[in-house]
Amino acid sequence: MSNVAEPRINWSRNEVILACAVLVDNSWKWMPPTDDRISTLSQLLHQSSEYPVEERGEKFRNPNGVARKMSDLFRAGSSTWNAVQ
Repeated sequence: MSNVAEPRINWSRNEVILACAVLVDNSWKWMPPTDDRISTLSQLLHQSSEYPVEERGEKFRNPNGVARKMSDLFRAGSSTWNAVQ
């Protein structure tokens, strides 16, 4: 096991839109990393040519990372929604 940190690759606009689409489909409710939709999105993001494979780390867009990002989006969306109500 290496102690070298993997490069952090920011999520693209397209990736965020896909994640939000999954959240909308789930009524903006939290989903665990074991949810099939998280796994499917993770696989889709791995197939994307948006980032060169050489730049991706071993954990690039894995289900845990995808679920974490979606949790962050959920919280940001909830805060925004509550602010406009």
